[in-house]
Amino acid sequence: DKPFAKSHKPFISLQEELDENIAVLQNYLEIPTEKLLIIDSNHNNALDGWLDRTDWKTLDLPTAKLYLELACTKIRSPQHLKAFQIYVNKELNDNKLQFVDADLGFTSFGVQQGIHGHLGANGARGSFITFNKLGFKLNQGHTHSIFIDRNVWGGGTSTMLRVGYND
Repeated sequence: DKPFAKSHKPFISLQEELDENIAVLQNYLEIPTEKLLIIDSNHNNALDGWLDRTDWKTLDLPTAKLYLELACTKIRSPQHLKAFQIYVNKELNDNKLQFVDADLGFTSFGVQQGIHGHLGANGARGSFITFNKLGFKLNQGHTHSIFIDRNVWGGGTSTMLRVGYND
């Protein structure tokens, strides 16, 4: 019942994690390319899930402030954008950034790049076994490991493997 109760100390704060994401994206934006794709994923969507299930009054003051800023900005978004996209657009505002919605996908050189791999057919979890049955080549990142299995490639991860919520 205490507003702004001290929360359990995460591995890093949410603000620090968002700042690290922005720093990584800034580095990627320095690569000479026309577009930097940010594929819809369970990672990006985790911020929306956290906003949905967290009571801001239980957070420490800096995190509560960030929570309210994100929630209010998301509510005001006429395009119903996700919180991570809103935050990145606010911090970077770069035309090279392209967010790829899970329902739209993105094909490059005949390979589907817009499937992260966390979602499969009919709401099932994604797997390279079911993705191989789709009949087209795709690159996915959900497994966090590097592999090639017929038409499906896994690109690994550039993230920390343990981030507090999955310990």
